[in-house]
Amino acid sequence: MADSLSYRAVVITAKKSSLFCHVNTKVVVTGNNRTKSVLVGLQGVVKKAVGLGGWHWLVLTNGVEVKLQRNGLSVLEAPTGNEEDGDLEFENVHWNGSDLGEFG
Repeated sequence: MADSLSYRAVVITAKKSSLFCHVNTKVVVTGNNRTKSVLVGLQGVVKKAVGLGGWHWLVLTNGVEVKLQRNGLSVLEAPTGNEEDGDLEFENVHWNGSDLGEFG
């Protein structure tokens, strides 16, 4: 009985951890039904992530900031923990409709 409870806890933990990517995670856009096709295949780094709706704010390698859902991303490299907040500049980022990876 204890083994089945332990197994359930591991499965639940694994599912919860995959709901969002941590800040500084390197990802590639795989796309979902809300992703603009021009974004598929591009790589970026997670700036912010929220559990509700699985939304992630990314900075792509081309410098464009986008908002995408977790199920439209694949992890390339987990954060090492050695990243500094100053590695990416976000203080004056302006998010607008053209930057979003969703159809209005």
